[in-house]
Amino acid sequence: DLGLFVEHRRNGDDRSTLKHKTFVLQLSWMIRDIQRRWSALAPFPRLLLISVVVGILWVALFWPQLQNSPLHGYVRGGTADWMVATEAISGVDSYRDLADLANDYFGWQGVRPDAPHPRPPSTIALLVPLALVSGSMSIMTLALISAPALAFFIQSVVRWLNLPAWYELLAVPIAISLPIAQGLIWGTHIPLVAAAIGGYLIYKDRNPTARGALIGVATSLKVFPIALLLTDRRGQARAVAAAGAVILGLTAVGVLLPGVGIERALQAIFDAPGSFGGSPTDFSINRFFATPTIGTIAIWVLGLFLIAFVSRRSGPVKGTAAALILMLLFSPFAWPEYLLLMTPALFVMLGAGGVARWISIVAGLGLALTTNGSIVFAVCSVLLVALLVLPISEMPNRTSPTPTKAM
Repeated sequence: DLGLFVEHRRNGDDRSTLKHKTFVLQLSWMIRDIQRRWSALAPFPRLLLISVVVGILWVALFWPQLQNSPLHGYVRGGTADWMVATEAISGVDSYRDLADLANDYFGWQGVRPDAPHPRPPSTIALLVPLALVSGSMSIMTLALISAPALAFFIQSVVRWLNLPAWYELLAVPIAISLPIAQGLIWGTHIPLVAAAIGGYLIYKDRNPTARGALIGVATSLKVFPIALLLTDRRGQARAVAAAGAVILGLTAVGVLLPGVGIERALQAIFDAPGSFGGSPTDFSINRFFATPTIGTIAIWVLGLFLIAFVSRRSGPVKGTAAALILMLLFSPFAWPEYLLLMTPALFVMLGAGGVARWISIVAGLGLALTTNGSIVFAVCSVLLVALLVLPISEMPNRTSPTPTKAM
């Protein structure tokens, strides 16, 4: 740009300084152009593009790890989900020991489950579609399903907070962060839980039945999302009723599957050893307890009380974001990939600016680069305190998005 060149020459800038300033200015223009073009797209094309990019990155970066095989001597969660779903529709026994199932299906010997095996009938009902693919594709299938689920969750958070649309692009670095990548390799379905919670956020201010139903779906996969209903201020009874109806309905479907049955399901769940801690990657408070005790039950009750208290004392946005952190800290398990559900808290602080933004950036980078439970617990606690103590106002002019556009 000739005008820019003349201006900097008048200021006495040498050629190298001029090149540097020109590069910075061109980079700034390019970033702004990308932000403008991205915001001009409709929500669905943006969702589709992010899903494709995330899926391609996952396959390209983790292709060997996404092949179905034992990992460090363990049966991965995604493999266990596929075996349980296959047993459920074949009419055998979904609650057989995972080591026996792995030996029967894949010929693996001497392997162990990566987590307590018994899955509630409602969870099995949602996992049944996995049986439509071959066992060798179970981990890969979960990854390909998780890509649009993660993208939808991030898009939902951005729309809920009324942040600029280009914030959705942060889904790409989030997807390849260390905790999410590790969960992906183990065959997690936490992005599916996150997608249901994202739908809940979209409907949070407008449709109690819809948000309750979505929490029912999320709770059928992982028990802790039910606590989010404590943050509702309007239509709470309808939301709770809808969540209960969905959970009961999915439970009924699961019980009716040939390989489940109510007697076998209850026996397997109540006979489970129920290890609730001891793993260095678990960052919930329950990691300090080797087995479930009266103390762990008291901790869960305390967690529910704190979620209700914080959500009432804080605004609807800060309260919900803080509740998501507390929900993870007080859950029976909290593995590294569960940090995906901390995105609302990070985005609230990122959009607030000032000190809160820098805390969000540092905390986000710290969480993205570690899977150590103690470090994660400490960072989550600091983030929670900062979220509640700093003078972060509610997002200005926040309006509930139209649900149909988010789909």
